[in-house]
Amino acid sequence: MKVERSLPRRWAYRGLQVAIAAGGVAAIVGSGGGGFFAIDCPSTICQQYVYVNVEPLRQTAQVGQNVTFRGVTSGTVPVQQYQWCRAAPGSSTCVAIPGATGSTLTVQNATLADDQARYELTVTGSGTSHTDSGQLLVSTAPAVVFQDGEFLGAGWAWSGFVGSGQGVPSSAVRVSRQTSGGNPGAYLAIEYGPLSSADRLLAAHTSLAATYDPGQFGAIYSIDFRAECKAFSGYGERMSVSPMLKQGARTYTAWLRHQHYCGEPGWTFESVFGSIVVSDFAQILDGPPCGAGEACPDFSAAGAPITFGMHTVNDYVDPGAAGVASQGVDNWRVSVWRR
Repeated sequence: MKVERSLPRRWAYRGLQVAIAAGGVAAIVGSGGGGFFAIDCPSTICQQYVYVNVEPLRQTAQVGQNVTFRGVTSGTVPVQQYQWCRAAPGSSTCVAIPGATGSTLTVQNATLADDQARYELTVTGSGTSHTDSGQLLVSTAPAVVFQDGEFLGAGWAWSGFVGSGQGVPSSAVRVSRQTSGGNPGAYLAIEYGPLSSADRLLAAHTSLAATYDPGQFGAIYSIDFRAECKAFSGYGERMSVSPMLKQGARTYTAWLRHQHYCGEPGWTFESVFGSIVVSDFAQILDGPPCGAGEACPDFSAAGAPITFGMHTVNDYVDPGAAGVASQGVDNWRVSVWRR
């Protein structure tokens, strides 16, 4: 089951495109629907293949809701067949769903029997096939939602550091609220650099109004994180935004598994990653280390209050652009699903 990945899938796929191009592609033409690419290169380099991503990788719904998974396809040949199957919670056996032979699958009226079920799509074309899957989590209660698209200064706090853990001088990371240019209106602007050499610069942004108390509202099952992101200068592919939370004296991020890169030309809304669970988070650079037998973070009903935010990263400052890169974040939203 491919639910967690160390890199966003579009970048893994982009690497495949680049590898083909280096091998002598004369033309790559999209099908419009994402079905296939027509290519012209030596048969020893360009093999026939189809490829599919099931999106989202994981999603949470309330009992009674309908949920939809979709397959995004690509490859050197058109897809000739789609087939969805369902693996029951805890099972490795995926049973074909009769009539589920399209690029999307809607699960009607989700029940607790669907909690942690896996829905797998196999695509086939010209004798080759590829399979990917998504997972469904089911909650008995509606999500608790925190959101902000205005980023007023009194509502947020931030801190910055470099990849080595050294303190960041005030000139290295700058955070400001811009009143226009967002999607729409105001947005949060983050500027990195200048630096004399490349390094990873990070900023932790905490929403002072987004605090959830598990003892009062119940244990956390999963978290949906959404934010729009845009690169204004520098290397957009190296800048990202990801989920972050604070609990007690510790800060945690899901950066390694849930990065939303800002490499697109306009504002982009990340919809692939959702239903982030406790094991997706790791502590970053502050607070005492996690003790033996301690839950870090603690999503249980006994856990301390949790304050949500976001983690922005620039992996590389381009010396050719005076060592400065900038990105924007808008329409931040966190949805907390309960058990």
